[in-house]
Amino acid sequence: MIHYPMKKQMSKYNYLALDFDGVIADSIQECLVVGCNAFIEYTGKGNKITNLSSLDLKDMSEFRRLRYFIRSGEDYVYIQLALFEGANIQTQQDFDRFVSKKAHLKQTFFDLIYQERERLLNQFTDIWIQLNPLYDGMREFISQFTHREHFAIISTKKQIFIHRILEGHGINFPMQRILQAVENRPKSQIILDLLKQSGLEPAHFIFVDDHADTLIKMKHTAVTLCLAGWGYNNDAQKTRVRKACLPVLTLDQFYQTMKTCSHNEKSNQT
Repeated sequence: MIHYPMKKQMSKYNYLALDFDGVIADSIQECLVVGCNAFIEYTGKGNKITNLSSLDLKDMSEFRRLRYFIRSGEDYVYIQLALFEGANIQTQQDFDRFVSKKAHLKQTFFDLIYQERERLLNQFTDIWIQLNPLYDGMREFISQFTHREHFAIISTKKQIFIHRILEGHGINFPMQRILQAVENRPKSQIILDLLKQSGLEPAHFIFVDDHADTLIKMKHTAVTLCLAGWGYNNDAQKTRVRKACLPVLTLDQFYQTMKTCSHNEKSNQT
């Protein structure tokens, strides 16, 4: 059973915003490849890869576990550094402390991850697209979304990468509806700006993200927040979100909720 703390408000919506990685696209393979190559570039040791066949299964499993804790693109390289150093990271706090102790590498890792992503996009376009599959049904959901002007993607990923991934999956999505969150303009501020521009009531704005801390910290916006339980989060993070009185959705529940909202909105317009 899903707990909807704002059930009445969710019966009608005017705006939907989705995170990208872990909500629209299952980018774990691409993040592994790009993070690995960026770390190779940083150390000057090893050969760059375009698939996961040469990677150690134990390292891949640990990367997937640590993926739950990332906050921004450079964190994929921090994961590689943590694996290399054998760091003991069990919680979000552990990971944040690890990154904080090596904060001097942040810009370097940020530059490396995006340089490598651009290299793969330009030199191995088809392979790069395949490393970023969309979740089941997401292509149809985005393509058939009735009110495109009421739909945005809000992500820390650069606009061009999101646009090219969607394009590679046959989705023509307007660049102006892809909004990149950066350090001095986080997702919460983007949403507040959109609310101001549109004049919408916060309850009529739904935002879906797969990062627990992001949603919990955004409760002050008063918008309808949902955790993408199909994305990159673990049981402990789901529990924290539920304790914050926010719903955790499966992918099927998300589609059903959006279908219900859309139906109710049409009914209210007739």
